[in-house]
Amino acid sequence: MAHAPEGSRSWVLDLPGDEGRCSACSGHTMELLCEALWEQCEHDSDLTDVILVCGDGSRGHGASFRAHWNVLCARSRVFGRMRDSGMSEARTNTVVLGGGFALSSVKAFLRWIYTARTGPEAHLADGFELFMLAELYELRDLQELLLSRMPPSSVPPIADLAIRSHNQPALLRCREIAREGLDVMPASSLPGVSPDAAWDLLASHQADEGELDEEAMSLSPAAGLHRRRAR
Repeated sequence: MAHAPEGSRSWVLDLPGDEGRCSACSGHTMELLCEALWEQCEHDSDLTDVILVCGDGSRGHGASFRAHWNVLCARSRVFGRMRDSGMSEARTNTVVLGGGFALSSVKAFLRWIYTARTGPEAHLADGFELFMLAELYELRDLQELLLSRMPPSSVPPIADLAIRSHNQPALLRCREIAREGLDVMPASSLPGVSPDAAWDLLASHQADEGELDEEAMSLSPAAGLHRRRAR
Protein backbone atom coordinates (compact mmCIF):
# COMPACT_ATOMS: atom_id res chain seq x y z
CA MET A 1 0.00 0.00 0.00
CA ALA A 2 1.38 3.38 -0.98
CA HIS A 3 1.52 6.01 1.73
CA ALA A 4 1.09 9.75 1.52
CA PRO A 5 4.20 11.81 2.27
CA GLU A 6 4.61 13.11 5.80
CA GLY A 7 4.74 16.77 6.66
CA SER A 8 3.29 19.74 4.87
CA ARG A 9 1.48 19.66 1.58
CA SER A 10 3.96 18.80 -1.17
CA TRP A 11 1.96 19.99 -4.16
CA VAL A 12 -0.49 22.86 -3.88
CA LEU A 13 -3.07 22.50 -6.63
CA ASP A 14 -3.84 25.49 -8.81
CA LEU A 15 -7.05 24.38 -10.50
CA PRO A 16 -10.28 26.26 -11.11
CA GLY A 17 -13.18 24.80 -9.20
CA ASP A 18 -14.91 23.60 -12.36
CA GLU A 19 -11.83 22.03 -13.96
CA GLY A 20 -12.78 19.01 -16.02
CA ARG A 21 -16.13 17.86 -17.25
CA CYS A 22 -18.07 14.69 -16.64
CA SER A 23 -17.25 12.42 -19.57
CA ALA A 24 -20.31 10.32 -18.76
CA CYS A 25 -22.67 13.27 -19.01
CA SER A 26 -24.34 13.83 -22.37
CA GLY A 27 -26.36 16.81 -21.27
CA HIS A 28 -27.57 19.05 -18.51
CA THR A 29 -29.87 16.39 -17.04
CA MET A 30 -27.01 13.95 -16.52
CA GLU A 31 -24.89 16.65 -14.93
CA LEU A 32 -27.70 17.38 -12.50
CA LEU A 33 -27.87 13.67 -11.67
CA CYS A 34 -24.15 13.52 -10.92
CA GLU A 35 -24.39 16.58 -8.69
CA ALA A 36 -27.47 15.18 -6.91
CA LEU A 37 -25.68 11.92 -6.15
CA TRP A 38 -22.68 13.86 -4.86
CA GLU A 39 -24.93 15.90 -2.57
CA GLN A 40 -26.22 12.65 -1.09
CA CYS A 41 -22.65 11.77 -0.16
CA GLU A 42 -22.01 15.17 1.38
CA HIS A 43 -25.17 15.00 3.48
CA ASP A 44 -24.76 11.37 4.64
CA SER A 45 -27.92 10.30 2.88
CA ASP A 46 -29.48 6.95 3.75
CA LEU A 47 -29.57 6.32 0.00
CA THR A 48 -25.82 5.69 0.02
CA ASP A 49 -24.65 2.12 0.61
CA VAL A 50 -20.90 2.13 1.29
CA ILE A 51 -18.63 3.97 3.71
CA LEU A 52 -15.08 5.07 2.86
CA VAL A 53 -12.86 5.45 5.92
CA CYS A 54 -9.73 7.61 5.94
CA GLY A 55 -6.73 6.38 7.90
CA ASP A 56 -6.29 2.80 9.05
CA GLY A 57 -9.75 2.55 10.58
CA SER A 58 -8.34 1.23 13.86
CA ARG A 59 -10.17 1.86 17.12
CA GLY A 60 -12.92 3.60 15.23
CA HIS A 61 -10.66 6.53 14.37
CA GLY A 62 -10.61 8.33 11.04
CA ALA A 63 -13.17 10.43 9.24
CA SER A 64 -15.53 8.70 6.84
CA PHE A 65 -17.45 9.52 3.70
CA ARG A 66 -20.61 7.87 2.44
CA ALA A 67 -20.87 6.85 -1.21
CA HIS A 68 -22.71 4.61 -3.68
CA TRP A 69 -21.21 1.27 -4.73
CA ASN A 70 -22.66 1.59 -8.23
CA VAL A 71 -21.00 4.96 -8.81
CA LEU A 72 -17.64 3.84 -7.44
CA CYS A 73 -17.68 0.65 -9.51
CA ALA A 74 -18.73 2.47 -12.67
CA ARG A 75 -15.76 4.84 -12.38
CA SER A 76 -13.10 2.52 -10.96
CA ARG A 77 -12.38 -1.11 -11.77
CA VAL A 78 -10.60 -1.40 -8.44
CA PHE A 79 -13.81 -0.71 -6.54
CA GLY A 80 -15.60 -3.08 -8.89
CA ARG A 81 -13.20 -5.90 -8.06
CA MET A 82 -13.69 -5.24 -4.36
CA ARG A 83 -17.43 -5.60 -4.58
CA ASP A 84 -17.56 -8.53 -6.98
CA SER A 85 -14.85 -10.67 -5.37
CA GLY A 86 -16.60 -11.07 -2.04
CA MET A 87 -13.80 -9.29 -0.19
CA SER A 88 -14.40 -7.94 3.31
CA GLU A 89 -15.23 -4.55 1.80
CA ALA A 90 -18.21 -6.09 0.01
CA ARG A 91 -19.42 -7.91 3.12
CA THR A 92 -19.16 -4.90 5.43
CA ASN A 93 -19.85 -2.17 2.87
CA THR A 94 -16.81 -0.37 4.26
CA VAL A 95 -13.63 0.56 2.40
CA VAL A 96 -10.60 1.65 4.44
CA LEU A 97 -8.49 3.88 2.21
CA GLY A 98 -5.44 3.86 4.49
CA GLY A 99 -2.27 5.60 3.37
CA GLY A 100 -2.65 8.60 5.69
CA PHE A 101 -4.30 10.75 3.04
CA ALA A 102 -5.59 14.18 4.07
CA LEU A 103 -9.36 14.55 4.27
CA SER A 104 -9.28 17.33 1.68
CA SER A 105 -7.45 15.08 -0.78
CA VAL A 106 -9.94 12.24 -0.29
CA LYS A 107 -12.90 14.58 -0.72
CA ALA A 108 -11.45 16.03 -3.93
CA PHE A 109 -10.88 12.46 -5.15
CA LEU A 110 -14.49 11.48 -4.45
CA ARG A 111 -15.88 14.63 -6.03
CA TRP A 112 -13.96 13.76 -9.19
CA ILE A 113 -15.40 10.25 -9.18
CA TYR A 114 -18.92 11.65 -9.06
CA THR A 115 -18.70 14.78 -11.20
CA ALA A 116 -15.32 14.69 -13.03
CA ARG A 117 -14.73 18.13 -11.60
CA THR A 118 -12.15 19.05 -9.01
CA GLY A 119 -14.42 21.37 -7.06
CA PRO A 120 -13.35 23.74 -4.28
CA GLU A 121 -11.74 20.85 -2.40
CA ALA A 122 -8.87 20.89 -4.90
CA HIS A 123 -7.51 24.12 -3.45
CA LEU A 124 -7.03 22.38 -0.09
CA ALA A 125 -5.89 19.02 -1.44
CA ASP A 126 -2.32 17.85 -1.91
CA GLY A 127 -1.73 17.18 -5.59
CA PHE A 128 0.66 14.31 -4.91
CA GLU A 129 -1.86 12.61 -2.63
CA LEU A 130 -4.58 13.10 -5.21
CA PHE A 131 -2.35 11.56 -7.87
CA MET A 132 -1.63 8.60 -5.58
CA LEU A 133 -5.35 8.02 -5.07
CA ALA A 134 -5.94 8.26 -8.82
CA GLU A 135 -3.15 5.73 -9.34
CA LEU A 136 -4.41 3.32 -6.68
CA TYR A 137 -7.96 3.35 -8.00
CA GLU A 138 -7.07 3.61 -11.70
CA LEU A 139 -8.71 6.94 -12.51
CA ARG A 140 -6.80 7.71 -15.70
CA ASP A 141 -8.75 10.87 -16.50
CA LEU A 142 -7.80 12.43 -13.17
CA GLN A 143 -4.18 11.37 -13.62
CA GLU A 144 -4.08 13.04 -17.03
CA LEU A 145 -5.38 16.30 -15.59
CA LEU A 146 -2.88 16.29 -12.74
CA LEU A 147 0.05 15.43 -15.01
CA SER A 148 -0.85 18.36 -17.25
CA ARG A 149 -0.57 20.67 -14.21
CA MET A 150 2.35 18.96 -12.45
CA PRO A 151 4.93 21.40 -11.04
CA PRO A 152 8.66 20.60 -11.38
CA SER A 153 8.93 20.09 -7.61
CA SER A 154 6.68 17.02 -7.89
CA VAL A 155 8.56 15.37 -10.76
CA PRO A 156 10.98 13.25 -8.64
CA PRO A 157 8.31 11.72 -6.34
CA ILE A 158 5.87 11.22 -9.23
CA ALA A 159 8.61 9.55 -11.30
CA ASP A 160 9.37 7.31 -8.32
CA LEU A 161 5.71 6.29 -8.03
CA ALA A 162 5.39 5.84 -11.81
CA ILE A 163 8.34 3.44 -11.94
CA ARG A 164 7.05 1.36 -9.03
CA SER A 165 3.54 1.14 -10.49
CA HIS A 166 4.64 0.78 -14.14
CA ASN A 167 2.72 3.93 -15.09
CA GLN A 168 4.34 4.72 -18.43
CA PRO A 169 2.33 7.89 -19.27
CA ALA A 170 3.28 9.45 -15.94
CA LEU A 171 6.93 8.50 -16.36
CA LEU A 172 7.03 9.95 -19.88
CA ARG A 173 5.62 13.24 -18.59
CA CYS A 174 8.29 13.36 -15.88
CA ARG A 175 10.97 12.73 -18.48
CA GLU A 176 9.64 15.60 -20.59
CA ILE A 177 10.07 18.00 -17.70
CA ALA A 178 13.51 16.57 -16.85
CA ARG A 179 14.65 17.20 -20.42
CA GLU A 180 13.62 20.84 -20.08
CA GLY A 181 16.10 21.26 -17.24
CA LEU A 182 16.88 19.81 -13.84
CA ASP A 183 17.43 23.24 -12.33
CA VAL A 184 13.65 23.71 -12.12
CA MET A 185 13.41 20.88 -9.59
CA PRO A 186 14.07 22.18 -6.08
CA ALA A 187 16.58 20.27 -3.99
CA SER A 188 13.88 19.70 -1.37
CA SER A 189 12.07 17.40 -3.81
CA LEU A 190 14.96 14.92 -4.06
CA PRO A 191 15.35 13.28 -0.62
CA GLY A 192 13.64 9.91 -0.44
CA VAL A 193 13.48 9.44 -4.20
CA SER A 194 14.48 5.93 -5.26
CA PRO A 195 17.73 5.34 -7.20
CA ASP A 196 15.75 4.10 -10.21
CA ALA A 197 13.74 7.32 -10.44
CA ALA A 198 16.78 9.55 -9.91
CA TRP A 199 18.83 7.75 -12.57
CA ASP A 200 15.91 7.82 -15.00
CA LEU A 201 15.50 11.59 -14.72
CA LEU A 202 19.24 12.19 -14.91
CA ALA A 203 19.61 9.97 -17.98
CA SER A 204 16.64 11.65 -19.69
CA HIS A 205 18.17 15.07 -19.16
CA GLN A 206 21.63 14.04 -20.36
CA ALA A 207 20.27 12.23 -23.40
CA ASP A 208 18.50 15.41 -24.47
CA GLU A 209 21.75 17.35 -24.10
CA GLY A 210 23.58 14.74 -26.16
CA GLU A 211 26.18 14.10 -23.49
CA LEU A 212 26.85 11.68 -20.68
CA ASP A 213 28.30 13.09 -17.48
CA GLU A 214 30.10 9.98 -16.25
CA GLU A 215 31.18 11.67 -13.04
CA ALA A 216 27.58 12.60 -12.20
CA MET A 217 26.41 9.10 -13.05
CA SER A 218 29.04 7.65 -10.70
CA LEU A 219 27.65 9.58 -7.75
CA SER A 220 24.68 8.56 -5.68
CA PRO A 221 21.41 9.22 -7.56
CA ALA A 222 20.44 12.25 -5.50
CA ALA A 223 23.98 13.64 -5.64
CA GLY A 224 24.05 13.18 -9.40
CA LEU A 225 20.85 15.15 -9.78
CA HIS A 226 22.18 17.85 -7.46
CA ARG A 227 25.34 18.10 -9.58
CA ARG A 228 23.40 18.50 -12.82
CA ARG A 229 21.01 21.01 -11.27
CA ALA A 230 23.95 23.18 -10.23
CA ARG A 231 25.23 23.55 -13.79
